[in-house]
Amino acid sequence: MQSHPLRLALQLGLFQLSLGILGVLILGLLNRLLIQDIQLPAVLAALAVGGQQLMGFTRAWFGHRSDRIPPSRLRRTPFIVIRSLAIALLFGVACQLVLRLATNMEASGGELNALLIGLLILVFVAIGTAIAAGGTAFSALIADRTTEAERPRVLSVVWGMVRSFKSNWGKANRWGTSGGADPTGAIKPVMRRSTPNTDATPSPS
Repeated sequence: MQSHPLRLALQLGLFQLSLGILGVLILGLLNRLLIQDIQLPAVLAALAVGGQQLMGFTRAWFGHRSDRIPPSRLRRTPFIVIRSLAIALLFGVACQLVLRLATNMEASGGELNALLIGLLILVFVAIGTAIAAGGTAFSALIADRTTEAERPRVLSVVWGMVRSFKSNWGKANRWGTSGGADPTGAIKPVMRRSTPNTDATPSPS
């Protein structure tokens, strides 16, 4: 790989990796707090944390909006920057809502607060919208900045950095699930369960 494509791949890959670390750690923590520590029913926790998945259909709309901006102007960067700032802000709001929900349930003897749960769902829906807004623009940015020959190599470095972290985190994670969508817009790694080799001949006793 030439110096320019390698530098571009590392820059974009580190950016995506930072968002991946932020999302996986915070979503895993919130998922554990809601289910195990706060004792929120798993259905409500899944509805709240998984609410961001509902906004995946907006990716095409945001991608079309960025395509309509003239190439002479910044047409990908605003979506990516706003996505990153929005995700960081909304994660902070989500953490505050979870803490408020824990305090409220402890004070009321475990009674659920519908308002706080509804606000938490709306926050995660907004996170999903931010993910959709920047994910498509980021992929389009790679296509704009690379040639046909460079694109596969740049993509392999960018997504490989994100997938390697998420795969290693999934192997070390003992919380049951990290929950939620991927803030980077990357394809989630599939964790394969090891199966015994049934073809092996048993050793004689």
